[in-house]
Amino acid sequence: MNFGLTADIHWETKVDISLGLVPQREFRDFFYSKNYGTDINKFVVVLMCRNSEYNFKQRIRFIKKEKALYMDIMLDFLLRKREIESFLKN
Repeated sequence: MNFGLTADIHWETKVDISLGLVPQREFRDFFYSKNYGTDINKFVVVLMCRNSEYNFKQRIRFIKKEKALYMDIMLDFLLRKREIESFLKN
């Protein structure tokens, strides 16, 4: 099975830097060896870290034609921003 990890983020949260530290090849290798039946061939995780004023909602969708499951993981924008600001001060 194919695995993907990507993000839709606000630049101030620096999630892109954290995402770069994730061992994506190990994740891909782990999922590649898994068999979840003939109904799913791809699993994609999207890290979402956007300001709550835009009312983003978590999406979990399965596209039958692609046999793909897409799932948003919602990260707390304000918490992440405060953590980064605190880290940069020290």
